[in-house]
Amino acid sequence: MEEEEEEEEEEEEEEEEEEEEEEEEEEEEEEEEEEEEEEEEEEEEEEEEEEERRRRRRRRRRRRRRRRRRRRRRRNVIQRRKKGGIKIGIMKIG
Repeated sequence: MEEEEEEEEEEEEEEEEEEEEEEEEEEEEEEEEEEEEEEEEEEEEEEEEEEERRRRRRRRRRRRRRRRRRRRRRRNVIQRRKKGGIKIGIMKIG
């Protein structure tokens, strides 16, 4: 009788230990998954930030080019006025 009870207790303890181990493993897996998700989110954020930087650079370049073109055109117009207009063939305009 006592031996059977002891065996049953031992079996129960073993089962409990196994269950605890399984739970711990599951928790570890969940933690790993969470860490991976966080890393992925961080990578996505970094990629978005990099894309935003590229857009800003492009805008700046476009603005600079436009400004340069405008300045060049203005300078050219002023120079033409100083020289006395635009000459097309024999006719003079301006």
